[in-house]
Amino acid sequence: MEDRTVYYDGSKVEAYHKVMNYCLYTCREEEWADGFWMRLLGCPEVYREVLYYLEHHEFLDECQIEGFSPIDIFIWYMKKYNLHRDKGRSSSECDKEIMSILAFDALTRLKREPEFKQELMRELGMDRWPGMDK
Repeated sequence: MEDRTVYYDGSKVEAYHKVMNYCLYTCREEEWADGFWMRLLGCPEVYREVLYYLEHHEFLDECQIEGFSPIDIFIWYMKKYNLHRDKGRSSSECDKEIMSILAFDALTRLKREPEFKQELMRELGMDRWPGMDK
């Protein structure tokens, strides 16, 4: 007799729904959310960071791509927001969830486009530090 047992692991489906809800909460459109999901699947270290973040609402911060961690990118986005809004501190209208999803997406971009590192370094003022252009 042949065993026709099918095993189903719903963890990826559950993760997909969590990521989609995260995207909806941060006002991302469905097309963007689908692209983000695909980018996460191509970048397992960021995928793990996102799932940890969604579970614990804090950064795991174990992933480093091109020398940048999720917190580095998050802080970069916070600084850009504050400069854009001409504020010296984070205000209540600054949604940290939006900054976090942008940070995770930027990490996947670093993985795909290493030249993005130069843009980050320039904006963070790191392009003037000796040895930081490697």
